[in-house]
Amino acid sequence: MLQKLASITDFVQSEAQKKSDQTFTLSSVRPILTKEGIQLEDRENRVYDFTEHGMSSYLSKVEIPKQFFSKCSPDLRLQVINEFHNKNKNAEVMVRLYDNKIRFMASNMYGIFDDIDVLQSLGNIEEKLVVRKFDQTSDYFRMVATAESPIQVEGLRPFYPGIQIINSEVGKSSVKIQYLLYEEVCTNGMIIARKSFPMFKLIHRGTNKGLKLEEEANMRIKNLDMFALASRERMLANNVKADEKFIDKLQEDTRLPTAIRDRMNDLVLNYSNTLETARRIDYISAITEGSQKYEWGSREDIDRIAGEFFWEAG
Repeated sequence: MLQKLASITDFVQSEAQKKSDQTFTLSSVRPILTKEGIQLEDRENRVYDFTEHGMSSYLSKVEIPKQFFSKCSPDLRLQVINEFHNKNKNAEVMVRLYDNKIRFMASNMYGIFDDIDVLQSLGNIEEKLVVRKFDQTSDYFRMVATAESPIQVEGLRPFYPGIQIINSEVGKSSVKIQYLLYEEVCTNGMIIARKSFPMFKLIHRGTNKGLKLEEEANMRIKNLDMFALASRERMLANNVKADEKFIDKLQEDTRLPTAIRDRMNDLVLNYSNTLETARRIDYISAITEGSQKYEWGSREDIDRIAGEFFWEAG
């Protein structure tokens, strides 16, 4: 389903109204243990809960190893946090909130470039592309925009050439623009990051971030026809029966989660009537199908591996 940038912007703007930032020293808050778990309480008795990533960033800031903390009993957790919190009580932090939940704790030097800033830098994207997918979670922002017409190869499902924009307001990702091939049937796609079609990364610190993002997006949109031609060649090369060597290479690639490799045959049957007739492209689509169950950071890596297998055929 196509989406309008204006409605996406309205939604992101409405979410932004629920977010705020505060800067303080850790001495101005204290850890408490409630039925909700570990929380922070300030001097005005306001209580702040944590998102999962917010707690992880807090543990990092007070120098508690997350793996060690996860093995502690609830009472021991409060004792450990009090000890390490007090050791770091003079640390100045910037806290990013969603309502009263801490979603990220960072240095007060942390550079901010929010999802709404990303969208405002891409205001003209709909002049040449259509927005096919948009997600915003507490940790990630992701938007997929593609050409209106797909790459057509006889006997293959349509793939739409486009770009994917990613951001994280809570330090889990820089702003990224990546080429991708989007498969509308199951709303998944492979990410292409090659020397001729490189990924662009923009860290949150620095000046003129919006202008840089706009320039890089426009450059990739300009080169989309060239990307589509190169991708069509790879589609033709992957439109062949998957041989044992190719399948073994997939199964032995430990960068792919074990759960995907174990389910590979079942996933492939979403794209081919039988395993005996399955093509290389069916196996590659199976990878991106399996990746949809993962949180975005992991999913991005899996989709990029699928893109590598796709591109190697050229």
